[in-house]
Amino acid sequence: MNRRIAAAWTTAFLLAIAATASGGEVARPEFLSRPTTRIELDELEELRQKLRAAEVEIERITSGQPVLPVSYFQADGSSGAGGGSAAGQGGDLARKSQNPISDLVSLPLQSNFDIGFEPGNRTRYVGNLQPVVPVKLNEQWNLVNRIIVPFVNAPIGPDNRSDGIGDSIGQFFFSPRKPDRVIWGVGPVVLFPSATDSTLGVQEWGVGITGVALISEGPIVTGAVIHQIWSVDGATKPFFLQPFFNYNLSNGWFLSTSGEFIADWELPDSRRRSIILGGGIGRVFPVFGQPMNVSVRFAPYLERPQDGPDWQFRLQVVLLFPK
Repeated sequence: MNRRIAAAWTTAFLLAIAATASGGEVARPEFLSRPTTRIELDELEELRQKLRAAEVEIERITSGQPVLPVSYFQADGSSGAGGGSAAGQGGDLARKSQNPISDLVSLPLQSNFDIGFEPGNRTRYVGNLQPVVPVKLNEQWNLVNRIIVPFVNAPIGPDNRSDGIGDSIGQFFFSPRKPDRVIWGVGPVVLFPSATDSTLGVQEWGVGITGVALISEGPIVTGAVIHQIWSVDGATKPFFLQPFFNYNLSNGWFLSTSGEFIADWELPDSRRRSIILGGGIGRVFPVFGQPMNVSVRFAPYLERPQDGPDWQFRLQVVLLFPK
């Protein structure tokens, strides 16, 4: 029998024996025959909590559902990977999921709704599939591999729309396994010509450099991701900068602020840049034993290309696969 089940049932059994007198009558404990002290009341409350915890553990185990360590999701003030003490061990998994180069396998599913395209106040949808797979190279270095595949439905002209897959991006970060206060990674970035239509991407190969740096201390995870790409034929030079700030609360909740500075240095000035900055909220929690990070963000466009959107709503669901 599972050791936890045996311990829980043994506890309940012994308590039942202690509470029952011979002959099937309930025995009156000796301490109830005299005035009850504050210390005894505290002991009774502690006993009640232990009984309730045993009942919950028995119910969770016998239900047949996978049980993850409670420390993944509840604050306890201990330290976790990534540097510094968390706002809880539940903040530990949340902080790992907020670190772009942690040793955590994850599958982000990000939905972006860009609202306010002219003419007609139209909406563009970009769904990014972003699997992240870290690989241990040796005792000193990890290689964190991230592929971003966009699924796009965008307004084209006043009446038409285009949908399909856009150009994909591969990021490959070499990151030290035991960093100092600043966690960092750097490596190549590749632009793949995967766009299914010329309206959804440049359909050209490109290469460049990417990097990330962040600090993870206490409840705070903050940093930035950056890359610069040059296409092989020189038709596009996309640039991307994403600063982020997360403040982790108890029970897996967190507040976040993030933004994107997006530019293509080959485009005319009226369509060259976009700047987005917004805030949101999220939580790390299990669903049928599968931990996930779910968050939302509302962000206005501080600068937009000609006829571009006014603001963006983002919903992100990240499936997490802790070791």
